Amino acid sequence: MNTRPNVLWLMSDQHNTQSTGYSGNPNVRTPNLDRLAAQSVNFRRAYTVNPICAPSRLSFITGQYCHTHGLFGNMNNLYSRSNPDTLACVFRRAGYQTAIFGKAHMVPLWDRQGFEHIRYDNLGDVAPGDPMSCEYFRQICESGAAELMDREMTTHGEPASRPSFLSYEQSCEYFTGQEAINFLAARDRSRPFFAQVSFQRPHGCDYAAEEYFHMYDPKDIVLPDSAADLFVNGFASKPKAIREAVLAGSGYPLAASEQRLKRGLCGYYALISQIDNEIGRVIAALEASGELDNTIILYTADHGDYAGEHGLLFKGLSLYESLHRVPFLLRWPGGPAGTVCDELIETIDWYPTVCGLCGVDVPPGREGVDVLPIAAGQRSGKDAAFCEFCVTGKVSAIRTRQYRLIVNADCGAHELYDVQADPGEMYNLFEDPRHAAARADLMEQLLLFTLNYRTESSYATDAVQGPELYESPAIKMHFGRARWADYGKTAPA
Repeated sequence: MNTRPNVLWLMSDQHNTQSTGYSGNPNVRTPNLDRLAAQSVNFRRAYTVNPICAPSRLSFITGQYCHTHGLFGNMNNLYSRSNPDTLACVFRRAGYQTAIFGKAHMVPLWDRQGFEHIRYDNLGDVAPGDPMSCEYFRQICESGAAELMDREMTTHGEPASRPSFLSYEQSCEYFTGQEAINFLAARDRSRPFFAQVSFQRPHGCDYAAEEYFHMYDPKDIVLPDSAADLFVNGFASKPKAIREAVLAGSGYPLAASEQRLKRGLCGYYALISQIDNEIGRVIAALEASGELDNTIILYTADHGDYAGEHGLLFKGLSLYESLHRVPFLLRWPGGPAGTVCDELIETIDWYPTVCGLCGVDVPPGREGVDVLPIAAGQRSGKDAAFCEFCVTGKVSAIRTRQYRLIVNADCGAHELYDVQADPGEMYNLFEDPRHAAARADLMEQLLLFTLNYRTESSYATDAVQGPELYESPAIKMHFGRARWADYGKTAPA
């Protein structure tokens, strides 16, 4: 009989931590996440270690900073180096039934090593020349809707202005939730399970199902206070390179229009509500199975989104709080319910924490810490959280209890914010002599951290992969550069 706890790891892509009901956002409706928050410890100062999808997810599953696992790029489909110590691998060796549903966006080889059961919903995860190895795409093709499938937006110039052509039951959210529910019904009950349920949106503000698209009205949207950074201040305190990029319409400010920003937020919130509904269905199925009270549940995201903060949508540009901070709700058997922890933690801390809860040995080389003693007040959280971006250049950030320092090694667009006095990060103090001592201390800490960068990252690997990957059917369709009909296909091969 199984006596060890199960693990249900719920994840979404690009979810701003303030875009939930339980965080006090007056706009967005997330009743199921609100219910989970009431049963969990809400780590309100949880930070990702990388601001883009794949490197962040790989840090979750390795318990290592990117400069340690060496993968900074987003396209690792053909990466061939084995890793026997991912979370999925160590739980599989410990006797857990392992499964992943939805968007992995990691290293497919590592997925196959660690997960016994894999059901992808994202064309970016599968064999580049075989789109049908994506179970969601196959299902959409079988329903005759291949040409209606939502594509990842190729430009951030305009948020979704129409609902999806697919029904809710054809959405990737429903697919991911239903596959998890099917697994819970058919799983091997002689073993505990480790299941990662990973929703591929609200990334990109793509098209929500019609009933969710119409859930929000732009006239009801209240913008964050920091939207004044763009609409009132014109990014006046930001470095010249950033200000010029935004005011030139680089895609982020949506032509500096509050109305267009509100329309974009409606689409973003609609997808969050769509995900929230599936989270509710999965947890209800878990409860119906009788395993809810013996299951560790984490809800988190790989990184954030501006979601109206600074007057922007999407991600990129710099490493502000809205991109660096992520939701982190942790519920475990016997743990406290409805409590808040404001200590600093990082997403690499998930690895040792879940291993400790399940009695699974942590292999050497992990860089995270167990957060349970932090939640219990037995010790303080981290002094600093770091974020490193190394694809088109090197941009790094350090967040302490009082400050955020952002260093752009390529263009010199450095920023310093006193987040206690200026939580919206609107007033750049990098050149302010009154903060020179704090700036020097933070620069030293960040320098010591970034000295660990490896010179060979997966961005170089991406470049070597070249046309074999980027011009493949799966990847071209994933980014909306091709349709299934372009390959003479209208149904499954």
